[in-house]
Amino acid sequence: YLKTMSLLLKKQINKEISNAGLAGSVEGAAIQRLADAILEENKVELIREVLEICQAERSSGSVTAAQVDAALAQLKGGAQAISMVNVVNAFAVPKISYDPVARKMFADTAPRHLFASAEAKQKLYLDRLLLIGQRMRRNKLFQQHNQLLAGSSEEHTGQLTDLQSLRGVLNQPRIVMGCITKAEDGRRFVLEDASGSVPLDLSEAVTTAGFFTENCVVVAEGELCHDGAFHVRALGFPPAEARSELPMASQRLNFFGGPNLSEEELKMIESMEQDEHLEDRIVVCANVWLDRPETLEALNTLFAGFQDAQVVPAMFVFMGNFHSRGGSGAVGRGLGSGSRGGASAAGSNSAGGSSGGAQAGAAGASYSAIKTGFNKLAGLLQQFPRIQNSSHFVFIPGPGDPCPGDVLPQPPLPSYFTEQLRAVLPKVSFASNPCRLRFYSQQLVFFRYDILKRMRRRCIIPPKGGESANADDMWGHLTLTLLQQSHLCPLPLLQQPIYWQYDHAMHLYPLPHAVVVADTSPQAQHVHQGCSVFNPGSFADGFFAAYLPFNQGMEGEGDVKAVEMCEMPRDGQLGPYEEDEEGVEDGDGNGPQAGALPQWQHQQQQLAAEEGGTGGGGGELGGAMDALNDDGLAAGRAGNSSDDHDGDDGDDQQGDGADAGERDEGYYSTLTHGVRGAGGASAQAGAPEAAWRVNGGQEPRPPPAAWQAQSGEE
Repeated sequence: YLKTMSLLLKKQINKEISNAGLAGSVEGAAIQRLADAILEENKVELIREVLEICQAERSSGSVTAAQVDAALAQLKGGAQAISMVNVVNAFAVPKISYDPVARKMFADTAPRHLFASAEAKQKLYLDRLLLIGQRMRRNKLFQQHNQLLAGSSEEHTGQLTDLQSLRGVLNQPRIVMGCITKAEDGRRFVLEDASGSVPLDLSEAVTTAGFFTENCVVVAEGELCHDGAFHVRALGFPPAEARSELPMASQRLNFFGGPNLSEEELKMIESMEQDEHLEDRIVVCANVWLDRPETLEALNTLFAGFQDAQVVPAMFVFMGNFHSRGGSGAVGRGLGSGSRGGASAAGSNSAGGSSGGAQAGAAGASYSAIKTGFNKLAGLLQQFPRIQNSSHFVFIPGPGDPCPGDVLPQPPLPSYFTEQLRAVLPKVSFASNPCRLRFYSQQLVFFRYDILKRMRRRCIIPPKGGESANADDMWGHLTLTLLQQSHLCPLPLLQQPIYWQYDHAMHLYPLPHAVVVADTSPQAQHVHQGCSVFNPGSFADGFFAAYLPFNQGMEGEGDVKAVEMCEMPRDGQLGPYEEDEEGVEDGDGNGPQAGALPQWQHQQQQLAAEEGGTGGGGGELGGAMDALNDDGLAAGRAGNSSDDHDGDDGDDQQGDGADAGERDEGYYSTLTHGVRGAGGASAQAGAPEAAWRVNGGQEPRPPPAAWQAQSGEE
């Protein structure tokens, strides 16, 4: 009787495992342990409760019997230790969807597969639109004034209109929201929402900051004309929402992944942060080319510096590529020129197609060389026992590392390459790309992807600032795009395939405390709505960053934490924290050397000097950008671009104010506040065409007239 009952119970357990999306991910011993516990407790409801806990706390691999025991202890009220560091892989991120009928968010526990049906692609875009739409309708800018409600704002607000409601309403100003797509004939762009679509006329559109590409969700103000097209006057992104503004009914949901902590547990963790961990830091290094001897020497210098420090870093995050010949993700030097064409079968079946210039990871790398590089790193870490035993290490693959294809999310590094590292390091995690990290109460997102140049190439409208924009301004455009789109990679699926049923792993809602986007462009940081987005730079070029999770950052930015942009000392160059007003003299005593600057910055200043520019300090754009509101660039620009290098800051701001006064009031003025001056500055005769550059000044870019022709990766 007990044997028959156990077989029936295991059958029911397997059914619940399949419904929870864990089919094939639960070990047989874990199933047996769960069945025994249910027979002991005589409580069938334990199946779903235990699976929910295991799914929330599972970072990678299979659900083990130990995890089932921990979940049972947690349900029984046992003294279950709270893990302060949780690495959440992209394939374990819970999915939260919005129900437009019930007007509430809920946890979507439907089974997910890599090879999804065609309906999943349509649902991908609908989920993005609904999630942003519910956020928009709670924004004060789009709430109607009601005189009967106490405290209702009397300021002018706009009302969102469905595209279906535009029929028959000609020459009347309306505000609409939808997704920009290409028409079937490929000749013009259309705006789509859940109710319909309408052709767009963007010839006179004034845009806010950000990169406007296909498939991005936008807010447009304009009117429907007799030609059947919606003529856009103002175009912008839906404003981002701070973490504190999340509805109370949704705060109980686990958006981030990992253990769902209660308020009491969060308060206990926050008190521990203030008492014991104020000096903790997370060191982030990207493009750690382990096949290069100079990279291992730089790592030796890095570890030696922290080995003798009073407090060693709590965590090291190493991001790929881990090989200098790692396919399309390699830094410069023509390493991404692989064969064009389709991605893997997963890309064609369930990821939306093939990226134009992308290729499978590690196309030009030797697997044995990659494994040898990780073995050398393991041997190097054994020379620093304090770091080896105290710090937590996280390894995130890059686009050129071994993987099934160029489809996102990217799975963790195969264990074949990391066997020796796993044996040497007591605390190590091999995460997906992207991945999420909960460090005590801090929520961090890590993403290794060269997204800046791809976003610029796919723009349908050149970003504000145009030819005179510097590297910091471009990073500000990127930051606003990612946070306001609530997505890490809002590119068309034909340009960057994504697994359709795992697109939610790329979401940035609600906003985390920090987003680390490891790009091959220069180091940069931008803060928006309490979320810091920074690029640590390339460790292959000597740059890295350190995030201080419990150290207050920029003044006036609330709970935004400090980020240290660091550079490895070079021969004949001062360290990143050393100052010398007279410069570094060469061997002959001829004064300061130009080589003391980073190579990209030296090239940018040299080119600006030849063209009569100001050399990467803001120039004409600096004054205009300082007038931006909280949704603009200047609100989050970090430090080095706040100075007025051309001395005309006051004149620029005065001109922007006069321009704003000549236009209509309402949402149009709110949407375009501060960026009209930037557009005017870029149109002045003194702006050189060659100043429009890729990667912060490393590569010249054609004039804006050739913008539409930039469809390749070269």
